[in-house]
Parts: sequence; C-alpha cells; structure tokens
Amino acid sequence: MGLFNSSILDVLLGLVFVYFLLSIICSSINEFFAGMLKWRARDLERGIINLIRDPDIVRGLLSNPLITALSSRNNEALLVKWGAGDKDPNSVFVDNTVIEKDLNARKLTATGQDPKKVVRKNYAGKPSYIPSRTFVLALLNTVLGDQPLTVDNIRQNAQDLSINGKNDNQKDLGKILLLLLDDSQGVGTLVIGVKDVRTLVEAMPDSTRKTQILAIIDTATSVDAVRNAVLALDVSDERRAVLNYLTLGISEIEAFKRRAESWYDTVMARVEGVYKRRIQIYLFGIGFLVALIVGADSIHLANALSSNAAVRQSLLADVSRATTPGGDFYFSPPKDYSNTSTVTSTIISSIAVTSTGNMTTTATSVTLPSTQSVVDELQSFGQLFGYDSFGRDWKFATDDIWRQTVLVLGKLLGLVITGFAVSFGAPFWFDLLNKVANLRAAVKPPAEKQASS
Repeated sequence: MGLFNSSILDVLLGLVFVYFLLSIICSSINEFFAGMLKWRARDLERGIINLIRDPDIVRGLLSNPLITALSSRNNEALLVKWGAGDKDPNSVFVDNTVIEKDLNARKLTATGQDPKKVVRKNYAGKPSYIPSRTFVLALLNTVLGDQPLTVDNIRQNAQDLSINGKNDNQKDLGKILLLLLDDSQGVGTLVIGVKDVRTLVEAMPDSTRKTQILAIIDTATSVDAVRNAVLALDVSDERRAVLNYLTLGISEIEAFKRRAESWYDTVMARVEGVYKRRIQIYLFGIGFLVALIVGADSIHLANALSSNAAVRQSLLADVSRATTPGGDFYFSPPKDYSNTSTVTSTIISSIAVTSTGNMTTTATSVTLPSTQSVVDELQSFGQLFGYDSFGRDWKFATDDIWRQTVLVLGKLLGLVITGFAVSFGAPFWFDLLNKVANLRAAVKPPAEKQASS
C-alpha cells in the first residue's frame, strides 16, 4: 500500500502521540515561567507604549481605574510577586523604545542616579489583557479628564493635542484621534456632534420651532440630550428633520469607539505575533532540554517503533485515550491554532484550572491531562527513551573517531528534531494525532478491521 501501509502509519501515529505528550510537559514548564514572570503583562504594556508613545499619557492610561481594576497585586501568588515584582511599586518604565530610555534617564538623573542604570519594571498586579472597549474608554478618560464624553469634546481635545501637545508624540496622538473621527464619518456610520446639529438647524427657514430647537442645542451637552428634548416637542417639519438627521448617524461616540477599538486591536495583533514567535523559541529550547534529559531522540524513536512491533502496538493502544472524548489525555484545543495567544491561554488556564482572561484570558472550559499522568505514561515506555542504545553503539566505536562523531551528531540531530517538533505546541499535535488516527482507521488491513469489530 506504499506510503499509507499500516506499519508506516503506526510509526507516524506513535511519533505524533509522543510529541503530543512531550508538548504538554513543555507547555506546562513554559506557562509556569510565563505566569511567574508576567510575560504577557510585559508585552501588553510595551505594545501600549508603542501605540501611544507619550509617557505621560501612558501613565495616566495604565493608572486609570478601568485598567487597574483588571488585576490586583494582592491577588498575585508569592512566586509571581517575587518573579515579576519589584520592591518599589513606582519603579519607572524600562523598555527598548526610545521613549522609555529617555524617560528612565530623566527620572534617574533627577534623583542623582546613573542614567545608564536599568530599573526593573514591576509587573506583579498588572493586567495581562485589556479589552478593546476598556482601553478606548480609559484613553478617552485620560485625554478628556473630567469633561463629558462627547464627540465635540473629543474633537476639541484632539485638535488641542495635535497643535499644542507638549511633544511630537502627543501631537501625533491628537492627529490619530482626529483621523479616527474623520474615518468614522462614512455612510451609515456618521458621527454627529452637537455642533453638527446646530449647523443643520441654522440652515432651516426661520420659524418659532427653529428658535426652540436652537435654544435646546445651546443648553445641551450631548446629542442624546438634544434628541430627548426634541422628542418632547410637538410634531413639525423641523422636529422631523432633526430626528431623521440624528438617525442617520450613531449617536454620541459609538462609531468613533469602534474605529478606536479596531486601531487598538490591530496593534495588539502585532503584539500577539511577537509573543507567538518568542514562545515558539522558548518551547524549542525547553523541548530540546527535556529531550536531552530524557533522551527523547526522534531518530531513535522512529527506529524503535519501526523495529519493535510489541512496543509499537502497546503505545498505539494508548492513543485512544487521547483521541476518544473522555479519555485520560483527551482535550478540546482552540480552533485557531495560528493564534498563540489563544492556544497558550487555553493551556495555562486548563493547567491552573482557572479562567482569567487572555492572560487574564478569555474563559475556557478546556481540560488538559495533568503533567503527572503524562510523565507516568512516558515512563511506561522507557525503552523508547534514554541513552542505552547510544551507549552500546559508543562501545563499538571506541577507537573510531569518525564513527563517534557521526553518533554524536546523529543523537544531537534527533534531539533537535524533537525540540523543533515540541515547539508547535500540544494543540497542533492533538489535531494531527486525530487526523492520522482517522487515516490509519481508513486504510487498516481487513484482518485488523475484523479483529477490531
């Protein structure tokens, strides 16, 4: 049957199952350090710094009650406080951006310290995820201060920032907010402010009702206030025209909020991409170290599974525990395997048996097998791991330097392959495990099918 004969599929299925089990262990180790050192909180804050680019506004934003309410230092484990915290809760930002280097230098110089000194940022108690709507509301609150949250106030403050900002970063932020306002004024998403309503009414022919509506506009602080007051008036052409105009757009700042949320989400997608690439590198390193410790050489694994039918069948008998709902190693991974944020958050929340929200992640009911059960499973197939066969081969090559070199390089290559495989993550291997198991069932020899039935 060529490539798809049962023996080849059995070896492939066995390898995938081993990679799946090793990935669970490595993901657990990775998530332990990610949680202890608050990697997601760090990347989130760096993303916001690069998004806003002004230290004063960033500080105001991150200290906003809407943001600080997402996490608390008091709720952090002692290990997290030690790993990601700092004795000084007001320690300055430290980042690779020019802004943070300048800010750090200014603060240290002002206190008579060496501006080249690195001060560690305190991430204990910092949120690892900020919903886009929460971010936009906190940003607007920071920019507007105590002013009512209206389109007119947003436009006025954005214009002030773009012209009178303390630095180029504040001016750029003001320009961005104005661009988001302008972008919101499309068909079906027209942003209407009180000034826009006044412009419409002033163009109407003079009448008693026009005067009444203008008086309402003069005292109104928001479009909703104008709408509610105009609704109380008797039916007239002027009343109908104003209400129809308001209906054309999204009252208040909903259209602007959606554009601002999209802007934030776009930047956060890039932050997730950076985190994903870093985690893959970490998983490769962890996978290589685990493979080195337990002797999980992919080349040796493939040879052992292909040459030892008893071990192969014993291992394959346990595959159903991962592919059958309710099995010891079964879990439902997220659908989006390309989103490392989702994949990793699923793993950590299931390991910790918590639902926090995208690091503080989105809630999930996924349950991974315990690390101990995975270790026990791997130990039961100890003949697939270790360095016994390598030691025997080494004895035969005692006086042959070239053969020794080939043995070492071959072993290292097998360990590197295992580390690379583990970097794909448990959800990837779980998905592939099910596909290979289904393919094997489809091409199973008639004798095996009768035996299984």
